[in-house]
Amino acid sequence: MKRKLTKKKLILLFTPIFVALIVIGVIFGVKFNEKEQSPSEQPTTLVDYTYNRVYLSDKDDVLLPLTIKYETFDSQAEELMYLLSMLKVDSSIASDEFNGLLPKECSVKSLDLLDGNLKINFNEDFATYKADDELRIIESLVWTFTDLDYVNSVSLSMNDELLTHMPVNNLPINNPLDKQFGINNFLLTTSIMGSGVKVLSYYEKEIDEKFYFVPVTHYVNNKDDLSIYDLTIQTLFKDPGITSSLTVCRCIEDTEMLTSSIVNENILYLSLSEDILFDETTVSLDIYQLLKEVTVLLDVKDVSFLMELEEVPVNGVEEDEELKVSKIELNKYYI
Repeated sequence: MKRKLTKKKLILLFTPIFVALIVIGVIFGVKFNEKEQSPSEQPTTLVDYTYNRVYLSDKDDVLLPLTIKYETFDSQAEELMYLLSMLKVDSSIASDEFNGLLPKECSVKSLDLLDGNLKINFNEDFATYKADDELRIIESLVWTFTDLDYVNSVSLSMNDELLTHMPVNNLPINNPLDKQFGINNFLLTTSIMGSGVKVLSYYEKEIDEKFYFVPVTHYVNNKDDLSIYDLTIQTLFKDPGITSSLTVCRCIEDTEMLTSSIVNENILYLSLSEDILFDETTVSLDIYQLLKEVTVLLDVKDVSFLMELEEVPVNGVEEDEELKVSKIELNKYYI
């Protein structure tokens, strides 16, 4: 005789099964969660990033150093090729404000790095650049690569032949080239070229409501017969002129030299007005970094500051620490 199971009996029958399933599910879930969170089986991958500068041109044909961020490469060759790609007109970081100058069609046949000299051998498409860009192309290449700690100079070739002149406008090249070639040459003409003293200065330029540092090599009159150190620093404080789009850097616009500079054991000691102070006991890091940039071509290892003949430390810089210019993130241009 068949019996009908009542609703109550059905519940009693399936309850142990449901309980068993829930218990198994909880146990499995805990074990699975432990496996998911096990640090030995789920290692965290740390990405190492590098920060370097590339020199791109703005709408006014002014070169600016832009610090970009990218994953560290395994070899110098990979890094060099990547930085070269950033200097092309179709660069992945090109924008409405900044552009590379190398033709997008040109390619590199070979790269050789020997004793700090980087030899770049382009193919024939290198000669398709705009004639007006010729000087800035040299400056961009030289300053981008000599900002690297392992490159001191750059030599340019095309189709395996060392260039003595640029291929479009025949601008003479004295290979190898280094930072002494200058940057943004002829942007300022405070003195007739060759009649004054060549000085590297840094100014600011406002682009799209943001200020950028701009390096400029120009010739200045030295009627007071100042040392190259004093001339460099004093030129930094002078307005580049009302016709220029550049201005004195805001962090030093009220700064003055109190006494002549002193060079001792390759360290440049400066006595400047009190507005360079970050607080009562330290100098502003921004000013220190700017002066390191300006003195990069002078025969000094570091810059130090004196207040009433007492050396004043820089805010954020450890004692006896030398800050390399290549490590200064000038004009950050990365997310």
